[in-house]
Amino acid sequence: MSMERAKKNPWPLRILIASMLCFVIGSITLIGQMDTFGDALDTQRNNIGSIDVDSDDQLLINVEESGCYRAYGVNFKGTVTLSELNGSDVQGEVEQSKCKLDWGAISANGSVEYSELGSWELVQGDHLMRIDCNSGCANETVWLTSIDAMEADILNSPMVYLGGSLCCLGIFLLPLAGVLQAFSQNRKQNVICLLYTSPS
Repeated sequence: MSMERAKKNPWPLRILIASMLCFVIGSITLIGQMDTFGDALDTQRNNIGSIDVDSDDQLLINVEESGCYRAYGVNFKGTVTLSELNGSDVQGEVEQSKCKLDWGAISANGSVEYSELGSWELVQGDHLMRIDCNSGCANETVWLTSIDAMEADILNSPMVYLGGSLCCLGIFLLPLAGVLQAFSQNRKQNVICLLYTSPS
């Protein structure tokens, strides 16, 4: 009677390699889409209107699609209001709304930190954006950005979707490889193969 070591299971290593490849390829794909992220998330690139505080205090804005809109600044200290227009008549101010809080403006190169100045649910049509600066607003700009457009630009990008999916798949496969490896080791400890040899 003799013992023979159980054959090693190759699948944990294969899944681990697949997990690492998916994560690396997905990360490279996402890094290659930095311009897409910048165009979508940087309010200086993705806005429907802006006010130069030094020269203006109000701006007529045409909202082409109803949805969530947010005003951003950098060091602006003051208030921003939006009012609906009916022809040339200014209606009441639109109440602020905490919409789509998971999305926010990010500088494309990371050099600027935007501050949120207001958030509204706007309907299609003309609106008047007004700003009231308290102090120290020289060289400041206020931008109004569509959060729905920001979200759509990211989620509707095929390469961003592909890169994100590969990264998620890699993260999912990593613990699976660990579980299979642990299960394989446990089986090898409990399985003994016995070979019987007939006398010569």
